[in-house]
Amino acid sequence: MKISLLTDYNAIFLIQNLENILQKRAPDKLIEITANNCNIFSYDYELAFEGVTENDFVILDLSLDSVVQGYESLFNKPESLKLKLSEVVASFSAKCRKLSSRNKEVIIMQPIDSLGPSTQPLSRPGRLYSQHFCISFFLVQLENLLDGCTNISLINREFKIRSLKSTLLTDIPIDHSQLKLQSQVIANAITTLSNACVKVICVDLDNTIWGGEIGELGLSGIELGGLTGKGRAFKKVQGVLKQLVARGFLLVAVSKNTHEIAIKAIESHPEMVLRASDFVCLKIGWLKKSDSILELSQELGLGVDSFVFLDDSPQEREEVKSSFPNILCPDFENPYDLIELLGNAPWLTKVAITREDIDRTRYYQVDIERQAYLKSSSQSLYSVAQILQMKVNEVNPQINRERALQLLNKTNQFNAVGIRYSNDSFEVELNDEKKKFWCFDACDKYGDYGLISVLATQEIRPDSCVLVDWVLSCRVIGKGVEEAILTYVIAKLGLRTIEVRLLKTGRNIPIQIFYEKYGLTTSGITNLVDVQKLLPLLKLNAAIFGSKTDYDD
Repeated sequence: MKISLLTDYNAIFLIQNLENILQKRAPDKLIEITANNCNIFSYDYELAFEGVTENDFVILDLSLDSVVQGYESLFNKPESLKLKLSEVVASFSAKCRKLSSRNKEVIIMQPIDSLGPSTQPLSRPGRLYSQHFCISFFLVQLENLLDGCTNISLINREFKIRSLKSTLLTDIPIDHSQLKLQSQVIANAITTLSNACVKVICVDLDNTIWGGEIGELGLSGIELGGLTGKGRAFKKVQGVLKQLVARGFLLVAVSKNTHEIAIKAIESHPEMVLRASDFVCLKIGWLKKSDSILELSQELGLGVDSFVFLDDSPQEREEVKSSFPNILCPDFENPYDLIELLGNAPWLTKVAITREDIDRTRYYQVDIERQAYLKSSSQSLYSVAQILQMKVNEVNPQINRERALQLLNKTNQFNAVGIRYSNDSFEVELNDEKKKFWCFDACDKYGDYGLISVLATQEIRPDSCVLVDWVLSCRVIGKGVEEAILTYVIAKLGLRTIEVRLLKTGRNIPIQIFYEKYGLTTSGITNLVDVQKLLPLLKLNAAIFGSKTDYDD
């Protein structure tokens, strides 16, 4: 992971703290952090920024007087200061956009107040010369001007940001103790933006979402809500989990309990915030918890490394961790610790929420029903697509742009080349006349899957093209959707030959298998394939292509 810090102060302690935090979180990754000191007196940010390129993350941490030339002299001239701030923000935002086009992610910290905390401590309505106003005005204007840049993030500081003593002694404007907190904030942002968020929150029940053991105490004996601090804390834990479900995280339960007793508590306790419908799946019984988690991973089609396991018992955490070294098993002792953990965990943060995120629990609940139905059906006589009455529909890439970008950036298994797009780079690709982007959604007799695939083609000649990129949601792999989409694209373009691009990784095995199966690649090498030979094979397993379209919406 390559990180570049752009500061106007000595960043050595920040680098050390940041390296320590990130290395602990990702011990298998090489963390490389460099510092680029901006010349506070030149104010030439184009010059300062131009050498910063091809980084995974760029962190901008500057003082306001480093950004606004003559800031101190303008401080008591409200009208001039506001005009100057507007001009500077416009210029600064343009340079940040250029910086973001050459790097994957840019994180901008709230500017440090350069005049120290004792100057102008009061701010009155209508008075434009307080430091608080200057910083707030700068941030609001900057956020507006950077709207639409999905690879630029702004971070407000919620801690003391100026230490005069520290500045004079070490050329670091932040107190050492606060510097550790700042490192944590930046590390959390990097973790979030690295798509290191978990997908599945796996919780125990007893002493995790309520107090006590339901099997011993009964419905009226557990501690939940009421007048005690601990009871209210358990209720708060449930409230936070429900909010996370609304943000697109999948909630599952793994508990050693009698199923009927636990379900009764969930459905009928008057203080219960979570209900059975909030959980994708409830594994309640007497299996080892690692065995239950393995079953969940298989049923959901998600790797165990995308789970976080929340259990108050150190022994249970150790048992799960020993079976799955890559699973997150954070330590906590009580509901107060758990509330703080859930509120501050970087792996439970999302940058943006789409419609599919909001409906994700329902999608997976329905998918578990599908899997159960398929197990009871004879797949030797009919394809999965026919059993489920699967239908695929082409939809407008521009209308579905946000979800398409998310799918391209988060899909690993059925992902042809692994390209990650920024908002701006995806816009450039969509407008590239040499390429055509296709988006598809799907549904079956159980319900809607939402947007499930993004594909890009590039014409070689009128009757031949290269499939340059293709991603497909893991929820529909093997259900005839791949065949339906490829058949549809071939027919729409009137192709006689087709070839594909493929960059083999350790995670995109499903698309490698699919391409090999239909002769599109041989031992990872792409082939130019005769469509007339390919189509009959595709049609054997293809889902039905529907007539729904949102081009006319």
